[in-house]
Amino acid sequence: MLSKFARLTAALGVGAALYAGAAQAIVLDLDGSTSNPSNVTLVWQFNNVDGANLSASALFQLDTLSATQAVFVVNVANNTLGQPGDNRFVSFGIDNVTPNLTGASVSNPGTGNIAVSWGASRNDTFPGFQKVELCLWAGQNCSGGSNSGLVEGAVDSFVLTLTGSFTGTVAFDAPFPSKWQAVGNAGNSWELAGCIQGDTSCVRVPPVQIVPEPGTLALLGFAFAGLGFARRRR
Repeated sequence: MLSKFARLTAALGVGAALYAGAAQAIVLDLDGSTSNPSNVTLVWQFNNVDGANLSASALFQLDTLSATQAVFVVNVANNTLGQPGDNRFVSFGIDNVTPNLTGASVSNPGTGNIAVSWGASRNDTFPGFQKVELCLWAGQNCSGGSNSGLVEGAVDSFVLTLTGSFTGTVAFDAPFPSKWQAVGNAGNSWELAGCIQGDTSCVRVPPVQIVPEPGTLALLGFAFAGLGFARRRR
C-alpha cells in the first residue's frame, strides 16, 4: 500500500529527482598557447518528454578575462519545433564555477528574435536539483514561474559578467540542470540535465522529474501541514 506521502506526490505529479552521468568539466581561457578553448556549448536534448522532443543549447563565448572578472557573450536557443505544448526554456545552471564567484550579472539582454529579460544569480536553487553556483533565467527567477522564457524556435543573446579572483582560466563543472515549463501534452514543468557538446563521456539520462509550479508547491505545503495537523489530533 502506498504511504500518504506517495499518494499525495503521485496525485500532484511530483516525481523523484535524478541527475546522473559522468562528471563533466571544461576549462576556458583566452591564451592561444594553451589547449583550452575560449568557448563551450551546453546542450539539452530529450525525446518524448510527455510527448514532446525537447532541444536547447547555450553557447558561452569568453570575451574578456582579467584578474577580477570574466565577460562572456551567451547565445541561447530553444531548438524545439512543432511539438505539443508551449515547451518554454526558462532557466539553466552550472553546478560549480572555478574560481568561486563573488558576483554575476547580465547586460544587453534580448538581442535575439524574441525579447526576453534575462537574469543571473549565484548559489540559487533548482527545486529538484538543490543549489547551483550560477543560474541564468528568463522566467521569474531560477526556479521558473511566470509565462516568460524562450518559446519554440526562439534564440536570444546577452552579456554575462562574472566576478571573482581569476588566474587566467574559468572552469565550469557539471551537472548542468535546466528548467522547462508548459511541456508536452499535460503542460507540466520539468527539470532536465544537460551535457557539454561533443563530450562523449556524458551519459544522457531520461528526464525523471516533474516540477510543480509555485502554486502547486504551495498546495503541497498546505497538504503536508494538514497531514501533520491530522497526525497531532490522533
